[in-house]
Amino acid sequence: MLRFIFLLLFPVVITAQSISDSTMERAYDNAIKGISWALENIPKKKQVANNDLIYDNKLIAKVKLAKGINGIRIESCGYFDTYEVEVRLYKSMDNLIKEGFIKKDSIAVSVKEVSPVRMRSKAGRKR
Repeated sequence: MLRFIFLLLFPVVITAQSISDSTMERAYDNAIKGISWALENIPKKKQVANNDLIYDNKLIAKVKLAKGINGIRIESCGYFDTYEVEVRLYKSMDNLIKEGFIKKDSIAVSVKEVSPVRMRSKAGRKR
């Protein structure tokens, strides 16, 4: 009797698992679309870029790109139905140049000049 009940419920378990896997894969695909968008749209001067990818009046991905001294960090959250998948990618500037995402002459590193701090001498002051 127990075997009979298990055989009746087994197709339902398999179907639920495949539906959940396929929706999660679609959310992952949307996160990868966000990564692709960020790699194709690396800003030349800005250090941080944020964007929402919208298709058919639905949010499919939120993308954050941050430039560092020697590379970039991309965070992309892909959405599908009620699923959310987050993918983080770290790439060095050397790899971005090799893969053709940026040109060597277009790298702009913003370094803020810090004015020297003047120290006051205690020996010269009167108490």
